[in-house]
Amino acid sequence: MTNYIIYIFVIVLMLTFRLQSQEVNKCYQFVTAFDYVENNIITNDFLKEKSIKITIDTTVHTWPGVLFMIDEYNAYKMDISLEEYEMLDNEIKDKIYWENQDRLLKIDSTYSIDCFKDFNHQRPNVMVRFTRVDNNVLSVWIRKIRKNPKKHSYGKYLIMFFDIDKKIEKVIETNWVE
Repeated sequence: MTNYIIYIFVIVLMLTFRLQSQEVNKCYQFVTAFDYVENNIITNDFLKEKSIKITIDTTVHTWPGVLFMIDEYNAYKMDISLEEYEMLDNEIKDKIYWENQDRLLKIDSTYSIDCFKDFNHQRPNVMVRFTRVDNNVLSVWIRKIRKNPKKHSYGKYLIMFFDIDKKIEKVIETNWVE
């Protein structure tokens, strides 16, 4: 009887360490992506703010539908340039598009990450939101928070591709205005 208790204890202990290591691995891409955003986007003159107070949405959405830069995403996944992708026959692009839509719509889910729980400011002026596209791709929304509702919001949208070692392989970015 005591052997069974020891086995159960060992199994529970192993599962606990396994879950903790998965959480660290899950956070690694988000932390790497945020470091890139903080060092290359927020610190430059893009936001034109004297003091930047960031809030990070810790709810990660698995993308439910069309990507903002779907052509760039597909071209990179196919390992061709955007110009080559645009020259493809429309039937081929439609097939790729609908295959992605079927896959993306089937995995619609949200989950929370604890990577940034101590990072959010009381009155932020910048919002960062993550979306999981697939295992090696994150999209990042960066938005200037306006106090005056009559002014339009603006920001940047990035798609980050990670390699096998979880390092940023490529970043595709664009500006947006509401």
